[in-house]
Amino acid sequence: MSHTSPLIGVTMWALAPKDLQYVRNVYLDAIVMAGGQPVLLPMTNRPEFIRQNLDMCDGILFSGGADLDAATYGEEHKSQFAPVKLRDEFELELMRLCLEEDKPFFAICRGMQVLNVLKGGSLYQDIPTELPGKLEHVKLTDDQEFVDVRHTVFVEDNTLLKDILNTDTLSVNTIHHQAIKKVGDELIVNSVCEDGIIEGIELTNKKFALGVQWHPERMAATDEKSFALFKAFIESAKEK
Repeated sequence: MSHTSPLIGVTMWALAPKDLQYVRNVYLDAIVMAGGQPVLLPMTNRPEFIRQNLDMCDGILFSGGADLDAATYGEEHKSQFAPVKLRDEFELELMRLCLEEDKPFFAICRGMQVLNVLKGGSLYQDIPTELPGKLEHVKLTDDQEFVDVRHTVFVEDNTLLKDILNTDTLSVNTIHHQAIKKVGDELIVNSVCEDGIIEGIELTNKKFALGVQWHPERMAATDEKSFALFKAFIESAKEK
């Protein structure tokens, strides 16, 4: 592509049953700060449009949002959050194409869970009820808690995440009530919470196929490590 800044497609949020698609500005701001140009990708289940979305972008950012339908990993949906099946269909197919063509992508929160499910993994639908005794990973009261509520993550050796961050431990923000249960095929765990919850996964045979459970976009403007994740992603998207 002829443009200087890589085009980064950003998947959008949706809340059922509201007729609404949106994305928080912090995702876009983090991409711009790291040298990319964000492009919003409306949901569709039409294969030709999904293909066009992929072809016009140098990389894809899979954003956070509502829970995947548990049917996507073979379970009955018990979450209090109604699924948005169109988003599930769109993101699973878009990510499948990313992997098929080795298009760089960064998968955040829900995005990481999409990666795990796409590769045959499963999820705990609610940490407090299925894993009692774990840390409180979510407090849905105000946006500031996307930054303020923290826990420690242990970064695994011999991972892309370790290469980018060059640290063994990391203090991350947390706002999720679901977590990886069965790790998908070919995926490796790149980080784990102090309570044992998986906080990051990646594929080693791709240019950049990285997922994290926390929200680095919320801290990229003030936190060096969070910004480093976006910078590494954008640099990978620049490579031809």
